[in-house]
Amino acid sequence: MIMVRKFIKFKYVIKNKEFEMIANVDDIVRLLPNIYTIDFKTPFDDGSNSLTLKSSEFNRVKNVLLQYYCSWQRGQNYGKL
Repeated sequence: MIMVRKFIKFKYVIKNKEFEMIANVDDIVRLLPNIYTIDFKTPFDDGSNSLTLKSSEFNRVKNVLLQYYCSWQRGQNYGKL
């Protein structure tokens, strides 16, 4: 069985500083749309396991993940994230 790892790059803000992160799609546990937060399986160095994004960035990440998982279910999981 061949395991293909997919990653997504996004920006987040902490204390008015913008950072970029590349995350494994399989490490994303859930999206919380009301507060624009992404929860991860693996905790960060500080012990937290979630990030809050700007609303526009959250919506972009959500749409990319929806396209990824819809194509995966149809057996067409060959697109770029």
